[in-house]
Amino acid sequence: MPKKLLDEKQCKGVHSQEQEMDAIDIPDEFICPLTLEIFSDPLISKHGHNFERRAILEWLAEGSSECPLTRKPLSPSMLIPNVQMRLKVKKWQVENKMEASTCGLKAREKTEDFKLVFSTTDPDGHRLNSRLLLVIG
Repeated sequence: MPKKLLDEKQCKGVHSQEQEMDAIDIPDEFICPLTLEIFSDPLISKHGHNFERRAILEWLAEGSSECPLTRKPLSPSMLIPNVQMRLKVKKWQVENKMEASTCGLKAREKTEDFKLVFSTTDPDGHRLNSRLLLVIG
């Protein structure tokens, strides 16, 4: 189910039934699985998964050498800019009168999602992250 992006008035805490009906569907493919935010600079891995540049590079810089989704080997050299995805997101933003600087871009905040991240290590010392996403509403 697509997440909902609320307009700027709703971001500021003004809630009404009419405004809820103005919510905009965010295509799931536009949301980074690490940040839960709409892509602004997506990279695609050789495994076919998209990630926000800063998030996946931070993931790798923190010592992980695996894709966070597949656990297959991953390095920065295996990531390339996904220009097609970036253009699709930009087109969607224009069509929905969204700007990169507006509060409307952080899908996780607009959907009132709560995210818990559990970080542990396996017996070999590899970091394991689990993400629990609870959608309220």
